[in-house]
Amino acid sequence: MIDQLRQKISRGQVEYSLHAVRQMVERNITPEEIAQTVLAGEVIEDYPDDKYGPSCLVCGTTKNSRVLHVQCTHPSRPLSLTPCFSGVIKRQGGQKPFQRLCGRRKNR
Repeated sequence: MIDQLRQKISRGQVEYSLHAVRQMVERNITPEEIAQTVLAGEVIEDYPDDKYGPSCLVCGTTKNSRVLHVQCTHPSRPLSLTPCFSGVIKRQGGQKPFQRLCGRRKNR
């Protein structure tokens, strides 16, 4: 699924809902960061029965080490992207970044 999402991103086949644009403005997230997140990220949750249609949650890191979660429609539909969460990975000394930011939730 992630490969199909990446192909749509690379071809510029992306739509943003009004809600998504509001989230991007409120959180200072650019379309480029959304694309970077999907291109470098992984699908961490799948929502085949979402009330608005099948979708999935992608987590990835931008070129500026910003961690984003992006809800994407399934590749079989026109690709609509909505940022859900943003954070910054802080590296201190030789420590690894906080991995759980992109982990799957245990309880759903």
